[in-house]
Amino acid sequence: MPDLNYGAVGSFRESAPYRAIVASAGRWIDRGVDGLRLDAAKHIYSDEQGAENPAFWAGFYDDVNARYRETHADDIYMVGEVLSDAQHAAPLYRGLPALFEFSFWWTLRDRLNSGRGSDFCATVGSFRTLYEGYRSGAVAATKLSNHDETRAATDLGGDAGRMRLAAAVLLTASGEPYVYQGE
Repeated sequence: MPDLNYGAVGSFRESAPYRAIVASAGRWIDRGVDGLRLDAAKHIYSDEQGAENPAFWAGFYDDVNARYRETHADDIYMVGEVLSDAQHAAPLYRGLPALFEFSFWWTLRDRLNSGRGSDFCATVGSFRTLYEGYRSGAVAATKLSNHDETRAATDLGGDAGRMRLAAAVLLTASGEPYVYQGE
């Protein structure tokens, strides 16, 4: 699939592809959608760690949210998928209010499989502190696995006890939990 060319980050709002995706989001809003999941959010501009991607998403969020607020009192929900560790994903909070929390799952999986989890809360808490440095009120969209990863049950060796514990931690930890189909 070819990349869309949004042009330079300073003028992306004037590009035809950008106007088209904002219009498409508007059509979904008209159909009653109140949230959007944004796949591969770090891949809009080629430098995954550059300032361009957060700037793009900040503009997109602002433009789509303005359209949403024409008919709603609250803000639209947007969650970005950034398949990276917390350090590399965190800058995208400059542009989006919520990101899928891959480091949460990777940390939980490793602690459950090793049987040593005494540092789990402190480690996950450090992710939250990191995110808040980029966006006040940053939403960690916690999850176990997703369509880009091995399923949680496989990662946990099919162990029913570890799977139940993973689900319990997911549903009781801070953040907004997502349950992938079948988990």
